[in-house]
Amino acid sequence: MGLTELQGLVPELRKRGLLPDSQPISTMEQPLRILSTETPHTSYLKISEGCDHTCAFCAIPLMRGLHRSQPIADLVREAAELGIQGVKEINLILQDTTWYGHDRRRLDPPAPLLPDLLRALLAGTDVPWFRIFYMYPSGITPELVELIANEARILPYLDMPIQHGSDRMLQLMRRPERQVTIRERVEQLREAIPELTLRTTVIVGFPGETDDDFGEMLDLLGEIRFERIGAFTYSLEEGTRAAEMEGHVPVEVMNERLGELMDVQREISFEKNEELVGRHLMALVDRLVDDDGDLDAIARTTGQALDVDGATNLCDAVGVQPGSMIEVEIVDSLDYDLIGKVTQS
Repeated sequence: MGLTELQGLVPELRKRGLLPDSQPISTMEQPLRILSTETPHTSYLKISEGCDHTCAFCAIPLMRGLHRSQPIADLVREAAELGIQGVKEINLILQDTTWYGHDRRRLDPPAPLLPDLLRALLAGTDVPWFRIFYMYPSGITPELVELIANEARILPYLDMPIQHGSDRMLQLMRRPERQVTIRERVEQLREAIPELTLRTTVIVGFPGETDDDFGEMLDLLGEIRFERIGAFTYSLEEGTRAAEMEGHVPVEVMNERLGELMDVQREISFEKNEELVGRHLMALVDRLVDDDGDLDAIARTTGQALDVDGATNLCDAVGVQPGSMIEVEIVDSLDYDLIGKVTQS
């Protein structure tokens, strides 16, 4: 059975006599394709499966096949039901979120694309926060930028993986963008969305990466100054084009470069956080803290995604509850985290 057919696994096992009818499997028989988190007020919504891109380092197309979009009506129903269950934040995920609907673009009439899905989610649910992940720069259209800029429930936060900053390496990686496209998208986004938080992902030590290539990436990251970066050393995936390439970088070199990159980003992140001190921001409370005399709760602002970014540590937050949305004043900053106090709950 394919990954998109998991809802039929339990019935099929029962049909074959491998599972008794009296044995409930609650996590496998939910009507929703829930990708749960440790916080019940935040959930993921996978809007498609598979991928049409041919990035040299990625095995997703080999494992999951070509891109297949979920129907809008199904996604709106799932999002609405998540909202009824108390979910306050839905993270839209896909291998490339901007590619939603492109597998049906030749239909008559053409299939809806990502902006249409976002409008349908806004109209069909009461969920207050929608956060978008994995948006290829080349797929971010003016229509999409305008929608994010004008809809308060679509958070001013974009996860835009670039994977590298050297045009030579981007070509070897079979990525669709080059430096010029990355710069253009960042400029368009920041001009249209002043409060924007930009996150990206980069790979260090892809086969053939030289010191000059790595230096180009550091220069680009220093120029753009992404608020958030996820950086990883290259990992070989069997069956991918990169696995057969020459020039694999030694592990110790990859680790050294990764450390240098994170030193640069740590300074950028701290400076960006310092700019927020004194600001009043909306935050979503994730959990209470019982064993720290200075802190009462952990929350996240619109610029902090669950599990991948820093958090906002709350003082003077007696009485707040997980899942509540509150206003906080940022009173101090750390490398990646913020310190805040509740001003309105």
